[in-house]
Amino acid sequence: MSTCFSTELGRGTSSLCSDTCLSTETSPLSCIAHITISQSISSRTVSKAAMGQRSNARTKKRAAPSGHQSSDPNPARVRTKFDPDGDLVLCVGAQVDDAEQEFLVSSVTLRRVSPVFKRMLFGRFREAKPAEGDWVVSLPEDEAAPLRVLLNIVHSCFKAVPQQPAVPQIYEIMVVAHKYDMKAVIRPYAEDWLNAAAAEQDSESGDTIAMLTHVAWEFGDEQLFEKMVTRLIGSCSANEAGDLLLQPSGTQLDKYYHLGPNYMHTTIKKKRSEYIGTILASVHGCIEQYMTGTGAHSDRSHSKDSECNYMILGSIWAGFITARGSLPPKTADEILESLVDLIASIEKALQNTKGQGSCGKVCSYITLAYRPWQISRKWEDEQLYKRRQETGLVGDLEMVRTLNGVVKEEGRRWLY
Repeated sequence: MSTCFSTELGRGTSSLCSDTCLSTETSPLSCIAHITISQSISSRTVSKAAMGQRSNARTKKRAAPSGHQSSDPNPARVRTKFDPDGDLVLCVGAQVDDAEQEFLVSSVTLRRVSPVFKRMLFGRFREAKPAEGDWVVSLPEDEAAPLRVLLNIVHSCFKAVPQQPAVPQIYEIMVVAHKYDMKAVIRPYAEDWLNAAAAEQDSESGDTIAMLTHVAWEFGDEQLFEKMVTRLIGSCSANEAGDLLLQPSGTQLDKYYHLGPNYMHTTIKKKRSEYIGTILASVHGCIEQYMTGTGAHSDRSHSKDSECNYMILGSIWAGFITARGSLPPKTADEILESLVDLIASIEKALQNTKGQGSCGKVCSYITLAYRPWQISRKWEDEQLYKRRQETGLVGDLEMVRTLNGVVKEEGRRWLY
């Protein structure tokens, strides 16, 4: 039986809860599943200014992982005791959450499950235990909610761990787990979490697709990763500055810093431009053939062929005026709509050329499709396999693919 405490520091109010937790640690640890703090009207008034400052700080660009010691805790903070006998206080979320939270944890537990925490807390860094006073480490750039889930796991408070979290929650958990190199701790939940995420793979939300891209990468699911990257290539629009925008929210893709490898943003932008360029070239190539008199394929006289060409050109022109307002530009940089929307508008524009007999034959060769994106670097394949090992999904994912008749080809040739 383990006892969990929540104390609102400096106010003399507290709540007490008890729960039974199984422990896999060498020494049994007490933990907390979930804490709900009731604030009085006066406490809201006291913390209003501080919360406003933290809300403004939330808009700042996140920096690289860092932390610093603090010997003057904010008396308005809520402290969650994952281990009532813990020796370390983590101050979390000052820059990204509405209110900073304090987590009382076991430094020994963190050292055991995270190489990053081990170096941070027990190396020659400023986060190391001070000679005197409380051991307090600030993690202002970490969101409290996903870190809370991971701390519940490592402190054996399993009842508080979600079995099928939503995609945004899984994404945030995997971001923090990657940062502190502790993906191995989610192994008992990996299959359920990945299944919950994969169930949303047909979502029309670009934000969901972006989050699933990173989730698939961190779990090592190659097929889901390739599918989500392909969908991002096809569904992202662009602004005048060339930034890719998720649809329908209009959120910049760059907001999702984590998309797998750090070059994925560049890859997605490059592939989108490449596919759009191919489509535009085929459209203008078709128009050029009709304008130069090589568009019609028939055994009729030259005058009849010219008449046919002009008729098709007129149909193409009218179709694009109706569907797009003008002919499409010749360069990919001028296309702001998504690849999928571009293809749809061209298909609509060319509908008028159908039913023209042999005169419209050339337009049938216009490229209005793009190939699914696939990993092309051996390093990517190795990293995905490594992540399957970390999350314990090596056998599960490969078994599913074998049952579905999808077997990875031997001796695959990599571009890099």
